[in-house]
Amino acid sequence: TNMKNHAISLALFICFSSSVYSQNKENPWLFEFGINSVNAEESEKTSYRLPTLSLSRYIFNNFSIGINYSENDINVSNEDLYYYSLEGTVKFNIPTESKFIGFNTNPYLYAGYGLYNFGQSDISLASNNTSYGPSFGAGIDFQISKNIALNTGISYKALDEKNAYSNLQHVVGIKFNFGKGDSDGDGVPDKKDQCPDLPGLSELGGCPDSDGDGISDLTDQCPNNPGLNSMGGCPDTDGDGFSDLADPCPTNAGIDGGPCPDSDG
Repeated sequence: TNMKNHAISLALFICFSSSVYSQNKENPWLFEFGINSVNAEESEKTSYRLPTLSLSRYIFNNFSIGINYSENDINVSNEDLYYYSLEGTVKFNIPTESKFIGFNTNPYLYAGYGLYNFGQSDISLASNNTSYGPSFGAGIDFQISKNIALNTGISYKALDEKNAYSNLQHVVGIKFNFGKGDSDGDGVPDKKDQCPDLPGLSELGGCPDSDGDGISDLTDQCPNNPGLNSMGGCPDTDGDGFSDLADPCPTNAGIDGGPCPDSDG
């Protein structure tokens, strides 16, 4: 029954989520600070306590690797125990696009392996109260700005060693995304972006092309009117070889190498 409840909880996190997220090869690092509660077998659910800390790095195709650390106090069979966990994880950000109450959201799944302590108040890899086992989890990040997100997550730690208790952990925290920097979010890092504050195209050095003529707004003399590269990005409506910007008769083709016609001959 417990395993069924765990599975249902994880599924609910996935079903009510969606997203676009900023952790990528240009901003690969993600740090989280938060609180956690632990619900272990033979115990009551603990209160939310500090801290939960995590650090992850994007590697490829929505996958990242990281490390998580949490502390709490737990009561098992009327015995007060100190709890901490230290896990290595692999996370997958589910690529979807939608919003929840105005926020872009990012659902994710993760799996990990780590050490878990029930009893001692110091971290020791060789303690009799330290156990090792896998963990599985899911969560949602609510993007409140380009590099900051609120997070809620749930994970199940499967432990069957002596002095260890399988448990369900809930986490609420805030995440900070950082890396090389991409101020306008167009996928071109600021160091290479010729227009770092305007979302643009990678083939145009990160600058926009408002009129779609293949010429960057940075160098386009007529950025809102599709034109020709030979005309500095401006059109030549009458086709007489003079840009509309410099043509005193832009809709009437000129003669004898001039921009205007000679209507009366």
